[in-house]
Formats: sequence, structure tokens, C-alpha cells
Amino acid sequence: MSTLTSGFDIYLLLILAFLFMGFRAIVWQDLLKLKDLSIVYPFASLVQILILIYAVLFFDEKISMYNVLGLGIMIGGIFYLTTGREK
Repeated sequence: MSTLTSGFDIYLLLILAFLFMGFRAIVWQDLLKLKDLSIVYPFASLVQILILIYAVLFFDEKISMYNVLGLGIMIGGIFYLTTGREK
């Protein structure tokens, strides 16, 4: 079996990646059935929060003030774009 230098099995990571992609596609299609694309699409950028959390947890990254500021701007923009558009 092929392993990464950190000891993870490459094939296990690939299988997990495809499972998560499939799950995301199913959830995305369900969301599009419920709401307009103009409401749902801005929330796709919220994945950046998960990436930052995973980077801290799994790769021991440090969170800088620029990271927090950037996430705040993105979240503010999402709420600005989506507030008041409900029909």
C-alpha cells in the first residue's frame, strides 16, 4: 500500500475525498431545489471557515489577524448579499 510521509494511506484519503464530494453534491442539489441560486451560492464560500479550522487542527497552522479579517469580510459580504432577498 502507498502511504504518505505522515503515515496516511493515500487510497483511504482518495475514497474519503470522493465520499465527501458525493455528499456535497447531493446536499447542493437539495439546497437548489429549496432556494434560489442567488441566495444559496454565496454560502458556498463559507467552506473557507472549515478550511481554516482543519488547517489548525490537522496541520498545526497558526491563525493570523489577516485570516480572521478575511473571514469576517467574507461572512459580512455573504450576509449583505443575502439579507432581505427572501420572497
